[in-house]
Amino acid sequence: MNTKFIIFSLLLALAASQTYSISPCTCTQLLSEGDCTKNAGLGCSWDSTKKSCGVSTTPVTPTVTYAAYCDTFAQSDCPKAKPCTDCGNYAACAWVENKCTYFTGCTAFAKTTKEECQAISNRCITDGTHCVEIDACSTYKKQLPCDKNASGSLCYWDTTNNTCVDANTCNKLPTTFVTDKDCRDVISTCTTQTGGGCIDSGNNCSDQTLEIQCVWNKLKTQACYWDGAACKDRICDNAPTTLTTDDTCKAFRTDGTCTTKANGGCVTRTTCAAATIQAACEEIAIGMELLVLIRHVQMLLLQ
Repeated sequence: MNTKFIIFSLLLALAASQTYSISPCTCTQLLSEGDCTKNAGLGCSWDSTKKSCGVSTTPVTPTVTYAAYCDTFAQSDCPKAKPCTDCGNYAACAWVENKCTYFTGCTAFAKTTKEECQAISNRCITDGTHCVEIDACSTYKKQLPCDKNASGSLCYWDTTNNTCVDANTCNKLPTTFVTDKDCRDVISTCTTQTGGGCIDSGNNCSDQTLEIQCVWNKLKTQACYWDGAACKDRICDNAPTTLTTDDTCKAFRTDGTCTTKANGGCVTRTTCAAATIQAACEEIAIGMELLVLIRHVQMLLLQ
């Protein structure tokens, strides 16, 4: 009996001396691949080479409950384009039946106008029957949505093949483009034409056959000037004789390199000796004096 009592007492003493912890395990304490992968949500990752569990270097993507997220917004705040800073371009919410709710896709909504589709989600436009997602031009199956792609670039409806394609050539740009700038803002080598729309620009100013085209050469390296009958390079020697003052000649070119000459017209502003009339000489002299003054100030600043 005494022996049993002694053994029992020793067991009680041993148990009392143990320290127990209820804190969660760390990744390095998980010894099996199964246990490690089960705790991926805690940031654990199994290293198949070292056969050990460690902290993952890949950030854990938080789970977003979009339905609950969307329900919290009024119409003016319903995030129809980008609901959060870490979810890319995915539009989680839509305004449907007077409430902000989870966005399930554009085609679920039978709306016939762009405004109705946009009211649901900024990602949607209409094809005339229902909403479709703003996407690549080639995804549009009808002419109505064939306007712009997801990046904002223009689309073109090919009436021959009944397909929507990228508007990547001059003849595919809209007929609403009526100026040289309209065309070149989209494709820099295009110019306008009679009746609207765009065509390939002539290589040189002299190749532009219409006054509305006479703005630039094809590569926009030379400004053009319409003299009333033909398109010419906008250089001082081509200025009309109606320009009789230094100011009007300076305005003929944006760089102000022209000055007036005898009997009207302009010449390139060079030296005092090259000036043939008093007005040009005075302007050149003033310019030279100003240049000398600027250089003098620069020298003083360097001292």
